[in-house]
Amino acid sequence: MNWKKLILTGMAGSIGLSTPGFAQDDSVLLRPVVPDDFDRGRNESVTERARPDYDPIGINTGSFVLRPRVELGLGYDSNIYLMKENETDAAYAVLSPSIQASSAWSRHALNLTASSNLRRYLGESDRNETTWNLGALGRVDVNNAFSLTGEAQFAKLAENTLSGAIDSQLAAFSRYRRDFYGLRGEYRSGQFRSFVSADRTSFRFSNMTLSDGTGIDQGDRDRDVTRAVGQVEYAFTPSLSIYGQGTYDWTDYDRALLLSGQDNRDSEAFRLIGGFNFDLAGLLRGTLGAGYIRRNFDSPLYNTVSGLSVEARVEMFPSELTTVTLQARRALEDSNINQTTVFFSNSFSARVDHELLRNLILNARSEVEYLDYVGSRRHNWLYRASTGARYLVDNRFSLGLSAQYTSRTTQAGFSSGFQDFRGQLSLIVQK
Repeated sequence: MNWKKLILTGMAGSIGLSTPGFAQDDSVLLRPVVPDDFDRGRNESVTERARPDYDPIGINTGSFVLRPRVELGLGYDSNIYLMKENETDAAYAVLSPSIQASSAWSRHALNLTASSNLRRYLGESDRNETTWNLGALGRVDVNNAFSLTGEAQFAKLAENTLSGAIDSQLAAFSRYRRDFYGLRGEYRSGQFRSFVSADRTSFRFSNMTLSDGTGIDQGDRDRDVTRAVGQVEYAFTPSLSIYGQGTYDWTDYDRALLLSGQDNRDSEAFRLIGGFNFDLAGLLRGTLGAGYIRRNFDSPLYNTVSGLSVEARVEMFPSELTTVTLQARRALEDSNINQTTVFFSNSFSARVDHELLRNLILNARSEVEYLDYVGSRRHNWLYRASTGARYLVDNRFSLGLSAQYTSRTTQAGFSSGFQDFRGQLSLIVQK
């Protein structure tokens, strides 16, 4: 994974043309390892395109460029607790300040970020969210062929209610602390590129208090995940390369036992994946990867789990004004639902970004996800559709409008499905 580009892409999305209101779309706690640097400068997406009359200028301090930003939003959610019956709707307000500092050096790089998100529901304080994130990423260019990249992130987050790791009705109340440290070395020579990286992510979950006053201890979810990754890539042409990647990770839970009294799910896992990385001018770019994942648990209570792993992302360019993005993923995740231990998340999404006017960007996205809980008859289907528009007033101001519909179905005897609609109007002020 190209850590530098991942951070820069994420910050550019938050500052520029992201869909307001739905920042936590990722359904996983741990970031996936997938080569995301397929961009060779042969194509330019709608959201990447420079718009000098509307892009934020930033504050130049000499060595750094500062980019402050504030988003103010008003929205409505038809089912804030994601219930099948007795739905509760509420209006809400959002305040999301952030600042980014990027170095302006000819060699090496340093990026610092700080952001917060305050969401307040009218008359439903139990659903309020206060989250924050601090991040630093630095790259040292040892020579023309070798570089070292280090990263640290510290965040207090609200759990994604669609993650599948716990019931959605509980996830609405779940908050957790995530700390991440990573180091990567990358070597390039001719047609070859390789990297080795190591990272560690710690999760510490806060105890929950439900609307009826019930308290739930989440201490048995606290864990550390240590991961080592190696990848080799060979470019057949400037437009096409092939890669192979190996990942090994260790999951170590703080508590030896679950709240049920069973052994916790300490484990080791490895994944081998390979595929293609391409960037064809005027047509498409992306990464297609597939392989095998296997997880072994320390406790004899849990069987070894293995299966297909997929990471794919393709961007197509039918015209200069339209970008179509397709994504597919199959990954193995931990579960804290009843007696289940892990589940396979199988997802596919399609998104269209269209530049209707130079300063009016439209988008639409559709996603389907199938959650298959290993060793259980339980499974969930998730369907999600969203649309949005961003109107760029000038370099400092923009307006956003977004809407999202979500539906989850599940088989009888397990947690209830639900339907939810959200809409939001946003004002973004930036420098």
